[in-house]
This record gives sequence, C-alpha cells and structure tokens, in this order.
Amino acid sequence: MDVPELTDELIQQIADQSDAQSGNLSIRALERKRDNNLVAILRSLKQQGNAAGALIGEHDRNLQPKFKPATKLRSVFIMTSRRSSFRVSSCSR
Repeated sequence: MDVPELTDELIQQIADQSDAQSGNLSIRALERKRDNNLVAILRSLKQQGNAAGALIGEHDRNLQPKFKPATKLRSVFIMTSRRSSFRVSSCSR
C-alpha cells in the first residue's frame, strides 16, 4: 500500500481541508454533530437488529422488568394554592 510522505505541505493541506469542512464550527459543535450521527447510526442498527444494534437491543430487553407490579398504578391529582392561584399536578403511583 502506498503511503504518502508526511511533509509540512501535506500537513497544511489536511489542516486546510479540515477547516473547510468544519464550516467554522466550534470543536464543541463538531463533537455534538459527531455524537448525534453516531447515535442515529446505532439506532438504525438496533432497529435492523444488526451489528452493535443487536447488542443494544438485547441489553434493552434485559432491562425490562420481568415481574408485574403487585398493585395497579393510579393517578393522583394534587391541588396546591400559591398566592390566590391554584396549580393542579398529576403524579402516578
């Protein structure tokens, strides 16, 4: 396999191409784009059950509880008063 010699000119060319591709985004923004793309790829692989996605799917299935709760869940509404205005909150238990 032919490998180009690592010269100052090649290093500068690679740096210039990298700057052109980044679109002047910050390192943080580029990391975010990379991470979002990796998550999208993994979700796609999981949906298809392929490669790393198969492992993620198996892990997710193992996280599911293997028992049924002893009691039914029910909604509870809580009304609180703050300075003549009322707020209704809902929580499940």
